[in-house]
Amino acid sequence: MDQPARKGLIRSSFFVVATVIGFVIFGIYLTRVYEGLRETTDRATENSIWVVGQIEPNSLQFKIAMEDFLLNPSDPIAEERLRMSAGILMSRMDIVKIHIAEDRLAVIDELVQTFDTIFSYKPKLLAIAQADKGADTLNKAMTMQMDMNMFIERIRGFTVKTMRLAADKSAYERSRLWSTINGFAQASFVLVLMLVGSMFVMIFSWNRMIVTRNKEAEARESLQKTYDLSSEGIMIVDRMARILTVNPAATEMLHLDESDLLNQNVIDTLYHGEDDPKQFAWNILTKGQHNCITLEHGMTYRTTTRARSKDGTMLDIDLLVARDRDSRGRNVLVLFLRDITEQKARETELRETRDKAVNAVESRIRFFAAMSHEMRTPISGAIAALDAINVRTNPNSDQKRLLSIADKSAHAALDQINNVLDLAWVERGDFQLDIVEFNYVDVIEEAVDQFRPLAQSVGTVFELELDDRDTSFVRGPLRVFMRPLNNLLGNAIKHTKNGTITIRAAEYRGQVRIEVEDTGSGISEADRGRIFEPFIMGDTKQFSATQSSGLGLPIAKRAVESMGGEIGYSSKLGYGTLFWFTCKLESSKTLSERITLPETLRMPALKSEAIKEEVLLVEDNEASRILACEMLEWHELDVTIAENGREAVEIASSRKFPTILMDVNMPVMDGLAATKIIRKSSKSKDAKIIGVTAYGAPDEVERFLRSGMDEVINKPLTSGNIQSIFTGSKKNNQLSVKDIVGSEKIDSAMDSLRSEVKRLLEGLSSLNLKEEVDKMADEAHRIKGLAAILQLSDLAKQVGQCERLLKDGKIAEARSLTSKIRSAMPTEVNS
Repeated sequence: MDQPARKGLIRSSFFVVATVIGFVIFGIYLTRVYEGLRETTDRATENSIWVVGQIEPNSLQFKIAMEDFLLNPSDPIAEERLRMSAGILMSRMDIVKIHIAEDRLAVIDELVQTFDTIFSYKPKLLAIAQADKGADTLNKAMTMQMDMNMFIERIRGFTVKTMRLAADKSAYERSRLWSTINGFAQASFVLVLMLVGSMFVMIFSWNRMIVTRNKEAEARESLQKTYDLSSEGIMIVDRMARILTVNPAATEMLHLDESDLLNQNVIDTLYHGEDDPKQFAWNILTKGQHNCITLEHGMTYRTTTRARSKDGTMLDIDLLVARDRDSRGRNVLVLFLRDITEQKARETELRETRDKAVNAVESRIRFFAAMSHEMRTPISGAIAALDAINVRTNPNSDQKRLLSIADKSAHAALDQINNVLDLAWVERGDFQLDIVEFNYVDVIEEAVDQFRPLAQSVGTVFELELDDRDTSFVRGPLRVFMRPLNNLLGNAIKHTKNGTITIRAAEYRGQVRIEVEDTGSGISEADRGRIFEPFIMGDTKQFSATQSSGLGLPIAKRAVESMGGEIGYSSKLGYGTLFWFTCKLESSKTLSERITLPETLRMPALKSEAIKEEVLLVEDNEASRILACEMLEWHELDVTIAENGREAVEIASSRKFPTILMDVNMPVMDGLAATKIIRKSSKSKDAKIIGVTAYGAPDEVERFLRSGMDEVINKPLTSGNIQSIFTGSKKNNQLSVKDIVGSEKIDSAMDSLRSEVKRLLEGLSSLNLKEEVDKMADEAHRIKGLAAILQLSDLAKQVGQCERLLKDGKIAEARSLTSKIRSAMPTEVNS
């Protein structure tokens, strides 16, 4: 047995013996206390009983003296004896009164009241004791004589009852004290037995501890073998930072001999990466603290540090530190060392490779953007030329068909370029979330209306299962939300012929969930694991006459993720596919009603009124410049041309232009630099500068606007774009429809609208045949367009909903809108 164990056993034994002796001493002391208390109680009880017991003899002596005096009133000796016995009796009564007041007598309330009655005779006794000799004493004695028997009986009853009660109480107190002493003795006996048992248990535990220590010694011997065979370096360090044990792996790692390390300060070898190695090691060894964390015994922490090898080379070390105790209970550290010098070198190499890859991605994005501009410029020229032919000539039907094919092909090429750019933004994680307010039910219905002609051309119909419109107002990135929606609708039409496409939208677990389910061809097993990869296209040859780029779903997936949602699908080959996506959209209760109309319902260009305004056109591409100039001049705009940004600055500095159409990407000086210079000091610094660009990315648009541009439009510049720009070029003077066409034409249009709405309402009430339903839907379509032009948004909204219901064959639901349409019409139809 080692010295610490022997000392522990001695301390434990001394504690047990001291406890037993303490119990014995305490028992002796308690016994003495009991004896003293008993004697005191006896004395107090006997004294009280003696006091009460004397009052009755005194009263009898007084009675005898009274009788003797009354027999011989002239006897002075009898008179004096009477006075003396009265005084003694009063004195005894006063003593009893004091004992009762000090609670020295065991009396109850009944006895107290009895004694108060006895004490009420004291004045008569006092009168006898203080009466003059002779007749006065006789008179006082005669007065007392009348109550004497009652007085004596009361004293006797009080004495007997009081003495009996005192005896009972004394016996009860003794019994209770004896019970306490017995209980304490029993408890003491049990405690002594427990202490003796604890002593035996302690001895048994000590023997087991000895056995455990022997096993620990064997384990340490085994651990030492493990140290020697471990591939990691291991050191054991004492609280003075001296190395106590080191294994061969550590000596090999540091290129040192065991003799070079043993009893050496570990700080000389490790912790070269710390600012204050000595304080660092001291905190761990003495306090168990590292980085504000306290290490208890058995806990570990991992860190990295640097070590110096024998030849002075610095090594990067992965260090695992454990706090423990040696066989004597002293604090030690166990250090596990692993050389990570080569690993860190590989990590550095990997970081450099990653940086190169990131730079390559950025270069590719810039390349995509530059190529997009170069490709979109000639395509934009072709679209502008086609638009000019449509606007300025009167082509026949065959020419219109060819022009339509050319226009669709050009726009398809632009769409593919946009897809490539979107893919680049996806790879960079650069979707711009422009937050706006919208009603997602309205957005879905409008998207379906745009795709409906394409679906009808392949015999496919839409079914809508949407939330209540009144609870579907949200705030979120509308442009990003439209991306997956349009892609899923387009894919569903592409893969479905003579079938049904069902669109569902609902609130789902705090998110908006959109589902697009078709009855088309489904997705093959080979395509299911990779449909969200770029340039992967499913089998569309069954029904589609066009091929996609394979970028739609990857872009849609990234768009959904940018809105905090998920996208997924389920499919069965030959039966159809269900695509779904969720997105987090903030609920909006204050969204004002608004309607987005198809292009065919928007207000047409007003050819009857010239714009009559000067404009500076800045464009470096000759074809685009010529076409844009002709389009502007056809609208009777006074056009001044600049071929690059520097020319634009010079011209804008010499003349004042209300509007400047500025190309963004130009040689010599680009549009952004030119805009900043014009805004600073030229005569046209207050002009409305419109950026015209082939870049459509939201972050690029934001950068253009920060340079000082008021608005940014995408190429090509069409007649519709020109009307949109210049009818709103005066920022604070927006014209209403009435201002443009005049009151007379407005009144005529309102009369026409009333007639058509009235005819629509009458037709709804008698609607029956399918041909009539289609005709009524066309009628609703015309009314919606006219209401929108007249800026009756509520009427246009209700009629538009009626049109959608009629197209879906839901006649009863369309009829239910009659009252809403009537209330939305401001005048005579309401009546």
